[in-house]
Amino acid sequence: MAEKGGAGHKPTLVIVKRRHKGHEGHHGGAWKVAYADFVTAMMAFFMVMWLINQNATVKTAVGGYFRDPFGSENTAGAKAAGTDGVLSQGSGAMNGQDGLLDAPLLTGYEREHVDPETERRDLAAIAEQVRRALTQIEHFEEIAQLVEVQQTEEGLRIELMESEKGTFFERGSKTLSPLGERVVRAIGATLARSDHPIVIEGHTDSLAYASADYSNWDLSTDRANAARRLLTASGIGERQVKGVRGYASERPRFPDRPEDPRNRRVSILLPNRAPARADAPPPAPAPTPAG
Repeated sequence: MAEKGGAGHKPTLVIVKRRHKGHEGHHGGAWKVAYADFVTAMMAFFMVMWLINQNATVKTAVGGYFRDPFGSENTAGAKAAGTDGVLSQGSGAMNGQDGLLDAPLLTGYEREHVDPETERRDLAAIAEQVRRALTQIEHFEEIAQLVEVQQTEEGLRIELMESEKGTFFERGSKTLSPLGERVVRAIGATLARSDHPIVIEGHTDSLAYASADYSNWDLSTDRANAARRLLTASGIGERQVKGVRGYASERPRFPDRPEDPRNRRVSILLPNRAPARADAPPPAPAPTPAG
């Protein structure tokens, strides 16, 4: 028998199995924090690039939102003054099909840094441009008495009033007449030269609508929206439209004659962005286009 370690001894084979751990080990969540910071930085970068290319109105609006996101400063100021002004929503606004009804009119940041005299001159210039554009429409003199372009304390108001047979809209319908289309397009092309905010209102007389499934609320709202669509198609930016409202017969132009057909109207309002001075006299009524 060979001795241990002798020539006849076979060495013992030892097999060592090593387990190699790959990338399945836990690395922690630090990369998530870094990635989130990168995404946030990129979002901020693109927002800044977008804001640089916007006009002054948008820049002021964005800055005002971050200063006062809930508009509490403006609300407090309105209550302190004891007036509603153009910020009043009104109780007669209806919810419309296009989701634009009851949108806020003007908030505090849109009123900042607007000089009253400059605003008055700007609105007066726009009014004159609108009158000039309307007089270029063929046979406009025949319906001039139904159009009013007037500067008031609340801003510049353009009113298109209906006759007994209907003028700007088909009678009892939300469809604009051919003449109504020409008038609204002329107004839209003129207002598109300015970035002034616009509010569109629809009104009816006190006569009840014939259909039980359709009311004066629906008609006034639909007419205001029809005017809005044509105005935007004529060049007005969607951001300029700050409200589309239907008031039915709640705000008649002639309260003592609620059935007067001229109570059926669409109003295009350019709200006054400058706060009114207590000692300032009201603007003189502007003449309507000659007819």
